[in-house]
Amino acid sequence: MAIHKPLDQYFVTLDGKTLTSGGSFGLAKGVIGVFNHRKSSAQGAVAESTITKRDQYVIKQGKFNVPSTRSAQNAKPYSSIPFFIKNVEDVYVSAPKSRKQKFDTFNIGYDGINTSTALTFEPGDNTVLDIALMDGAIAHLGYKDGKVLLKFHVDVALDDTRTNQEIVQDLVKRIKETKLINNVPLTDVIEVKIIDSSRKTLTGVSSTFSTLQLKDLGDSNDLARVQAQYPLYKVERTDRSGATSTYTILTPTSALPLTAYTETIPSVIKECEDCLAGYSALTAGFVYYVTINDDGADVSTTVDNLPGFVTGTVNKVKGVNNIGYYTVVVNDELTQGEIDTFVTANPTATVDLLGDVKSVCENTSTTTYSWVAGDVCYTTSEVYTIQLPDTDCGASRLSELQSYYSDLTVVEGDATGKATQTITLTGTSGTANISIGGVNYLATFDTDLTTTATNFVSTHAATILTATGATITSNAAVITINDDNLEFPSVSITNVSGDLAGTVGSKTLIAPANEGGCQRIYSTTVVTDLSCEDCDPIYHQIFTSEAPYDFEFSSWELYKASGDSNALMGIRIEALPFILAGDEATIDEIPFYETSASIEVAGGYLTDVNESFNKFEKIFNVKLIERKQDRDHLGYNFRIMEDMSKVYFDGEPRHVGNNFAKVILGEDSLLKPRAQYVDYAITIRDDKYAQANSGRQDTAITYHVLAEVGYHTDVENMVNKIAVAANLDPVQAFANN
Repeated sequence: MAIHKPLDQYFVTLDGKTLTSGGSFGLAKGVIGVFNHRKSSAQGAVAESTITKRDQYVIKQGKFNVPSTRSAQNAKPYSSIPFFIKNVEDVYVSAPKSRKQKFDTFNIGYDGINTSTALTFEPGDNTVLDIALMDGAIAHLGYKDGKVLLKFHVDVALDDTRTNQEIVQDLVKRIKETKLINNVPLTDVIEVKIIDSSRKTLTGVSSTFSTLQLKDLGDSNDLARVQAQYPLYKVERTDRSGATSTYTILTPTSALPLTAYTETIPSVIKECEDCLAGYSALTAGFVYYVTINDDGADVSTTVDNLPGFVTGTVNKVKGVNNIGYYTVVVNDELTQGEIDTFVTANPTATVDLLGDVKSVCENTSTTTYSWVAGDVCYTTSEVYTIQLPDTDCGASRLSELQSYYSDLTVVEGDATGKATQTITLTGTSGTANISIGGVNYLATFDTDLTTTATNFVSTHAATILTATGATITSNAAVITINDDNLEFPSVSITNVSGDLAGTVGSKTLIAPANEGGCQRIYSTTVVTDLSCEDCDPIYHQIFTSEAPYDFEFSSWELYKASGDSNALMGIRIEALPFILAGDEATIDEIPFYETSASIEVAGGYLTDVNESFNKFEKIFNVKLIERKQDRDHLGYNFRIMEDMSKVYFDGEPRHVGNNFAKVILGEDSLLKPRAQYVDYAITIRDDKYAQANSGRQDTAITYHVLAEVGYHTDVENMVNKIAVAANLDPVQAFANN
């Protein structure tokens, strides 16, 4: 025997808008209201803000106004069946449980607290780290059963002198370099970081991601408009929600704040009538092209001696070989006599007519949109060395190398992995902030600059060493900073009072000379990729860089400093979001995904027998930090309900894959695919008399009202008025905290 339940029908609201006064004729598409079924006015059924038990009501939702034809319905609103409050059987709400997408996250090895959890290896060890990935992008890529198992072997030779830090760094590098099917980088699916107890702070040259939100079409032209105003940096569209595009730009932090993005209103050709309010008329006239010998200077004040010159229209287009090229507007076409008079006064000049200019209505007002600064990330530099034979005369090839690699700074010598930078103090009084690693340390003038530098070192050296690992010394007015090149802190100086200030020198590699056998070693630094801040400095992305291209037949080799034997090491793995969402124009062609890969991790379990290696008996400590949880109540998930309700209310389906018809007939969805919605439900039991022999019909319909989270309050108020009148408990989508 079947279980009968109410029929479900859906009203989808536009930004949760409700109508509480006026008539049903005023319902715009997506606007919803409760109307008195027994009252009417010139504006249609009367909207009610107060619900009583004696009146009969209907719930109506506005739709797009399509004229009635043989092939199209009119704009009659979607409507529930008429009901009395006594017919309201139930009112409930279903709200999103997960407002934030969560991802599988694991710590392998050191957990940040317990020393015993660190990954430790000994000479002769042989073991495997297993990472299994499922669902999300893995299934989309085409792996059988939507799962792939990746094995990363850790082999430590008997004569291996690497520290645990170096072994884990090499393992993480191999993980990050792994490619999945179709050459998709593993790092597109998961993020891999090192856990390193020796890490103090994330240092280097800081860069900031800034975002800009604009209402636009979201096409390549809109992206080009934003990019055109910021030619020094790359702009990417990183999100699209409804009619709003989010653009992201990465710039040096020192370049902030960014100039606001500006939109202008286009000018229009003036017709017979006056310009509209906000526009001003530009004077009509004739454009002339003037060349004149100006010796590279701007002689606009000479060009504007032409009769009838229009103020502000002289423009120097270019200059070539002391000849200037200008355009100018005059109010009447010049006579040959007027041109001859000008050329006589300026013998090197030529004057040619380009054409006439109609009067233009110009609007000089602009709209600006500010960028919002977000995550701060860092780049640093890695050191590379190359060994080359000397010239035939036994001389250094430094100048030759520097010329060949013009974008790099090459030094002669074998790098030590250390670098140095100086601050030369200036001034006679006051104070200055010396920023090291993003922290300000105050320098105060005392007697002379030598004493000032000495005092600064004695006051702050210990604190700076603890915070960054850098050592500072002074000699006369010069403060010198020494640290590992890879973790070298950012350095700057800013005057606070008086005139105490300084000059920051360039960071320089410490590279002692290394030559012999008619050969020498040279060193340089290459900028790494970005590494971003985390909740604790012990979590960090491994810096990577690309070696400079070969010189003759020799390759550059990455310098690797000795690892820290006391560092407690681990690996952090986190799934990345996998999002694929089309807009209204592509929603029928592009599948929708908002999910992530599921992760399983195990390490230290031997799967192969190898008698040449020690038996590894230290199972990796694996700790689950966060479990995957996709967001629910997404707009895309309700689209099928929206389509079904259209068939129910209109008697016909929407046009699938026909964007022209959707636009003309107003069939574009009211749902934003990636927005979350609150589902309010009102169950109405219809027990009216029926025709024929059935006596009475006893059916129920549940009307769902969908409102986007953040726009749901008005809908909730409307639903609760019905609930209270029906002696039912009011509903609340989210608890008040």
